[in-house]
Amino acid sequence: MKGFLKVSTKSQYALMLLSYIASCDGRVVSLSEISKKERISHGYLEEIVSSLKKFGILSSKAGRSGGYFLLKSPYNIKISDIVNIFEGDTAPVKCLSGQKCAKEKGCKTKFIWRSLKESVDKTLNSIKLADIL
Repeated sequence: MKGFLKVSTKSQYALMLLSYIASCDGRVVSLSEISKKERISHGYLEEIVSSLKKFGILSSKAGRSGGYFLLKSPYNIKISDIVNIFEGDTAPVKCLSGQKCAKEKGCKTKFIWRSLKESVDKTLNSIKLADIL
């Protein structure tokens, strides 16, 4: 199904995973535990945590009592930080993400798309991970 401004399951599951880890009060949490509690495939979670580690949101501890933990306080993680990792730029049209558009000169609709982008960005920047715990 094609959708306007559709958010991927990776973004959705990343937020579920992070809120679960954040709710564990600093405890190292295994992917098996998260997979079971959130009913998300272990393999899919591995893909998600790989990206979150690469961008400095999560770290891991190896070994028998290993798992994942947040590198930042949930009060310092904006929802936009997470969504941008998996979705990229929130611009709904090319010209707002720096790409050329043949119709840009004289475009009468650009203000609509700019307003939409600004609204989405403002919302995602205003909500912290702590707000969804």
